[in-house]
Amino acid sequence: MSCSPGTPCYNTQTIYSGCADDPCNPNSRISCDGVVYSGPNLICTGIEACDTLCTALQKIDDAICTSPGSSITANNGLLKTLNNIQLGGPLVQNTSIGTNPTNTLSITGLVVDSNPDYILTETSLGVVRRALPSSISNNITLDDNVGLEFSAPNELSTIYNTLVPDDVTSVQVGGAAPALASFWKTKTLVEVLDLILFPLQLPTYANPTIGFGTVPSGLQEIGKSITVLLTPSATKNAAGAFTQFRIFKKINTGLFNQLGSNITAITPSAGPVLPTQFGFADLNNPNFIYTATSAYSDIFAMPAPSSGASSSIQYKVDGNYNAGVAIKDSLGNLDTRIAQVRNNPLVGPQAASTGFESSVQTITGIYPYFWGKSSSVPTPASIAAAIAAGTANKVLAPADGTLSITFASTSEYIWFVHYSLYTRKKSWNTSANPTVAAIGVDLDPSSIWTTPVTQNVTSPDGYWSSVPFSVYISRSQQTSAAGIVWDLRNNPV
Repeated sequence: MSCSPGTPCYNTQTIYSGCADDPCNPNSRISCDGVVYSGPNLICTGIEACDTLCTALQKIDDAICTSPGSSITANNGLLKTLNNIQLGGPLVQNTSIGTNPTNTLSITGLVVDSNPDYILTETSLGVVRRALPSSISNNITLDDNVGLEFSAPNELSTIYNTLVPDDVTSVQVGGAAPALASFWKTKTLVEVLDLILFPLQLPTYANPTIGFGTVPSGLQEIGKSITVLLTPSATKNAAGAFTQFRIFKKINTGLFNQLGSNITAITPSAGPVLPTQFGFADLNNPNFIYTATSAYSDIFAMPAPSSGASSSIQYKVDGNYNAGVAIKDSLGNLDTRIAQVRNNPLVGPQAASTGFESSVQTITGIYPYFWGKSSSVPTPASIAAAIAAGTANKVLAPADGTLSITFASTSEYIWFVHYSLYTRKKSWNTSANPTVAAIGVDLDPSSIWTTPVTQNVTSPDGYWSSVPFSVYISRSQQTSAAGIVWDLRNNPV
């Protein structure tokens, strides 16, 4: 073969002579001196460029025989190869490996064997041996009803193995509910104590709320012009964020109809903090109040009754909201019950919902009642004229019950009127004689009141006109001190 200068190989110009097919024939071998090394110097062996093959082989042999450690042997759990010593091999003498709290011995990567053929044991002298698992389990003996049991091949556990008959019921202890002994006998001692000391208690969830801001309530006079600003608002509590509101209105006995379009411009603000339960923070915090960004303005005249003595305007709002999140039970685990829509708050987290309605807020419309006094004998027509002119006393209150009036009259005729559909007044008394039986208003000719008549009346404020009222007029002039209250009742004596 031929090598270029500097190449780590051997170069020879000699070719086989004689039998070229038998290089082992002494007559045909290449002479050692005919092969020359061509390459860089090899420090470990001392081979240099131009060394013959014989010279190179000698240097290699010398390096092996004279290198450090060439005479070192290994045993007692060690193996030695040409250039390596490693663990392995039989022990040839008693061997001890010393450890202490600082310098410990660990073996990592061990495979977990759930059914071992052998387990390691240690003698009193610290000698490690192996033993069959059965040799250990066979040596375990347990007395009866000691709260322990052994499961072959190698499991020792606690058990409440009481002698109490299975059909006996326990009493309530701690947080544990009464149960048959057969139930308790399936529990370990730890489970028994956990049921007593740490019974599972499920969290509760606060329902969301929804409604309006300020809505005029109470009584309004029929025919009066009213402006109502409606601002839907909701508190999410344990639910999720509110995403939409709708406003509805109902007039008298009609149906609820939506006012305006769906409201999606909603502004959140900080709500009340949801309290911790069992020491765990409520994960539905922070709580928020969601309010319509702009109020809806509703302008109307209070309607007349469609039936009965009063009318009504009713409002309600509904909203859509997202689901809340589960919170932790008394044992620190997240509640796994199925989410519910505003059912009993004990049954689970809040599910998402649409069309969540508020309570109804009502504005009631009525006709006022009127009263007065006159030095001359009044008539129903003159009383109606006084009312229309605004010279009568107006009281915006329902007249379906007892009317209490302080006439403060001095030798004057007294009168009162109320909407004709209210209950007719049939008896009376005064605060001056509260225990004296009242005399019938019109059932006895000796009564001071005449039988009521119906007269159409017009509002002094222009709210309504020609509405039938019942008119009551005293038969004679009456003197009644300023502090005396007349009670005009529905029931006859």
